[in-house]
Amino acid sequence: MRVTLLSGLIQRTTTRTRLAVGFLALNAADAALTVYALQKNLGYEGNPLLSGLSLGQLVGVKLLLGILIVSMLSRRREVMMVALCIGIGLVVAWNAWVVFV
Repeated sequence: MRVTLLSGLIQRTTTRTRLAVGFLALNAADAALTVYALQKNLGYEGNPLLSGLSLGQLVGVKLLLGILIVSMLSRRREVMMVALCIGIGLVVAWNAWVVFV
């Protein structure tokens, strides 16, 4: 029986790892959609703490906060990561709606 490196890696990943990767991917999508909306004047940054930052600073802060959240919460209860993924997923869905519809 032959197992490739990728399939072996996928089989060994935990639910927490998948949730953490999913959260980081959604966080990056949120940053990308926010930058796109700001550049095209289609929307604004809804977080008042981040609204005064430049685009580079905004992306950096969003990504660093995502990494910090994952590093703090991914080792705890999975339900917290599920809730975070749902929350950021709704934010990304809203951003996509504003940008593309």
